[in-house]
Amino acid sequence: KDKELGNAELKKTARILYTFKLHHEEKITEAVTIERQKILRLQKAFEDITQHKNEMEQATKQLRETNILLTKKLNFAEKRNSIYEEENGIKSSAMYQRKLESDIHRRDI
Repeated sequence: KDKELGNAELKKTARILYTFKLHHEEKITEAVTIERQKILRLQKAFEDITQHKNEMEQATKQLRETNILLTKKLNFAEKRNSIYEEENGIKSSAMYQRKLESDIHRRDI
C-alpha cells in the first residue's frame, strides 16, 4: 500500500513537473517570438534611416554642385560689372546692372 501511495505521489509530481515544463517552454517560445518581432522592427528602422541618410547625402552633393556653379556665375558677374564700371563709370554701371537684373527677371517669368 505504501508502494502504491509512493507511486501515486511520484506520478503526481511527474505530472506537475511536466506541466511546469510545458508552461516554461511556452514562455520561452513567447519570449523568442517577441524578440524576433523587435529585431524585425529594428531592421526596418535601420533600413529607413540608411535610406534617409543616402538621400540626404545625395541632396547635399547636389547643393554643393549648385553652390559651386552659382559662385562661379557670381564671380563672373562681379568681374564683368567691375570691368564695365572701369570703362563707363559708376552711374552707367548701376544702370547696366539694373538692365541685367530686369533681363534676368524677364527670363525667370
